[in-house]
Amino acid sequence: MSEAMTPSLEQTIAQVTRLMANLEGQAFQLEGFAELSMRQIFYLETIARLGHPSFSELADALGVTRPSVTTLVGKLIRNGYLQKVQDDEDRRSFHIILSQKGQTFTQLHANMHKQVVQALTLRLDAAEIEQLSALLRKAVGE
Repeated sequence: MSEAMTPSLEQTIAQVTRLMANLEGQAFQLEGFAELSMRQIFYLETIARLGHPSFSELADALGVTRPSVTTLVGKLIRNGYLQKVQDDEDRRSFHIILSQKGQTFTQLHANMHKQVVQALTLRLDAAEIEQLSALLRKAVGE
């Protein structure tokens, strides 16, 4: 990548980041989710994606230690976003599930992603949207 392209790309990424932060910030304030940190949001998204992971499964998916997961999940349970349920087969094991409040949040967060996509693709045709999507997938290694 040439040096001349770097500032422009950095500015564009900064604009996209601001757009996402503004949309999420407004929605989270309106819906009462302002207390969530980015790390907590990442945990909630991961739990939603995994379904009902055990503490160990969540730690593996996030690449963190089980004690780290236990601490943050405990806070999310106390704040009403998650529930801890005992495994039906192995009574020593517990799974993490989204509470109604957690489900509401993850749905709102998914809607924010859709709004960002709409804002970013408003002036693009179908071929340009596909090209942008392919380039982003390539950039993040998918």
